[in-house]
Amino acid sequence: MAVKTAINKINTKSNTIKEPSELKQLACELRESYESVAGLIKAAREKSREALAEAILCGQKLKRTKELVGPGCWVRWLQENCPQISRQTALKWMKLGSHNLQILSTSYGLRQAYIALGIIDEDKPRTPKPTAGRRLNTPPTVKPSVSSGNDPRPFLEPAANPAG
Repeated sequence: MAVKTAINKINTKSNTIKEPSELKQLACELRESYESVAGLIKAAREKSREALAEAILCGQKLKRTKELVGPGCWVRWLQENCPQISRQTALKWMKLGSHNLQILSTSYGLRQAYIALGIIDEDKPRTPKPTAGRRLNTPPTVKPSVSSGNDPRPFLEPAANPAG
């Protein structure tokens, strides 16, 4: 649509531009938008590298935890103590952790690192995270713990599904 508008503003007989002030304004806005997009891309790359570094450190901690609790008890320990970390994610992070920080020099983020290490296949499409019966736009609700009454930490429970 914007291309048609720009084409309509050019007089094809004399090749003069109608509405030069609007085009100057658009050019100015486009330059500003470009700078904004470029800055956001740079910031996203930096944040992605930070996330990769944290995942590597988590992987090293997960490996140490597995050594301490033993392989037969580790999955249960993970589910009870870190329920937000899935077993699959933990295993991926542990593989990253065994490569230390060397993978940071060649990867921008987690997906690139997973591909570089053969953890995931580059051609495999991304799959959305399961929502555990919860709609994506419904936040979890926090309820107080009722286990012993002494534990002040809340636990997360999926919000009730209004459709079902």
